[in-house]
Amino acid sequence: MALAWPYCLTRNAHVVQEKLNQLEADLGQSRNQMSLGYTNPSTGKFMKASSVQLRNTMRTDSSEDVRKACWEVRLSCLVYCAVSLPGNTQL
Repeated sequence: MALAWPYCLTRNAHVVQEKLNQLEADLGQSRNQMSLGYTNPSTGKFMKASSVQLRNTMRTDSSEDVRKACWEVRLSCLVYCAVSLPGNTQL
């Protein structure tokens, strides 16, 4: 007979779940505070863009330099969010 799922969890599962919830909230807050966009390599002008716009521009723009600029911003966003998490010592 299988046990109900709450009984299968370890005694400290709620502690782990609370920590994960807090880390997700911190990550979301960190992302919300970022000013997203890329600098157009041809004009030097900053172009505001959401993460979805960056992804779409990276995939569809005819200029390799613009695609690269968008890629670098998306990559730096991932690193920024990872580094800004409390207690992170890996990056």
